[in-house]
Amino acid sequence: MKIGCPLPLDYLILDVPTGFPTANNQMKSTFNDTRSIIKTPFSIENRTRTDELQDMDTLALYLQQFAEIDVKRANSLPYKTTDILAGLHLLRYLVANDIFQFSMLYIL
Repeated sequence: MKIGCPLPLDYLILDVPTGFPTANNQMKSTFNDTRSIIKTPFSIENRTRTDELQDMDTLALYLQQFAEIDVKRANSLPYKTTDILAGLHLLRYLVANDIFQFSMLYIL
């Protein structure tokens, strides 16, 4: 029986910081992780005890807030489709829902 030698330390040293952005302007999230864009985010998950449900009524209320924007004001800009659909929990709900059908081609 042969006892294995430990791995040399040279194999375990990695230069991890080279893969991270160095300035704040290089960091851009794909999903809406800032609450300043959307007033009422889509429910995170089905939590029946706290009345946080993911259903069609919740989806309608979520989309209703984007229909009520006042685009005539100078400081009010219309929401982009990417702003509305950039919520990870909303996208997961739409993909897992039986009413909306997505093919794997569109998901990937």
